[in-house]
Amino acid sequence: MSSATSTSLSAGSEACVHAASSEYVSVAALDALSAVVCWRDAAASGKGQCSLVSRSSAASTSLTYVPDAEVTFNAANTYYVRVAALDSKTALVCYSNYGSSLDSTCQRLF
Repeated sequence: MSSATSTSLSAGSEACVHAASSEYVSVAALDALSAVVCWRDAAASGKGQCSLVSRSSAASTSLTYVPDAEVTFNAANTYYVRVAALDSKTALVCYSNYGSSLDSTCQRLF
């Protein structure tokens, strides 16, 4: 959106963050240039993973996947993934851990 009063959206570029089957994708902005994306990797036994997506400037419509930032937050079967930013360098990912008696679990990402 170009201004606070804009009434339209336009699509920018795509950035593939996971090239296999993904479920329960959740995203949270860390700041104006970066976001954390988390998902259930259905192609790898349902493990939970997160990575970063960034853009070079606030005016840029191009997104860049940051492969070196990918992390597995749960190696067991993971469902209902949600992520929220706590600040510009920290996020909280919460999920149902089917590998541990369906426990509701949260972890800090930094």
